[in-house]
Amino acid sequence: ARFKLPGGPALWLAACRTERRSAGEEGAKAAELLMAKALQQCPGAGELWAEVIRTAPRPQRKAKSVEALKRCNNDPHVVCAVASLFAA
Repeated sequence: ARFKLPGGPALWLAACRTERRSAGEEGAKAAELLMAKALQQCPGAGELWAEVIRTAPRPQRKAKSVEALKRCNNDPHVVCAVASLFAA
């Protein structure tokens, strides 16, 4: 489905989450590569950037959130992910 609809962020997000669950540490690396491809295809997708923020290592979350806010122009998914960083 991802090959027929390459611009659909929901499909990319589902594929990344599936990879992350599949094979432990190897799955996490595969999910990061897949997310990089997804962000190239859909650079303004707030859902994808919110997932990047949630899954980033703790020291990188602030930088990822700043980048996401700049690229997505205050997308509600990104704002919610950033707000969850302040709540934690």
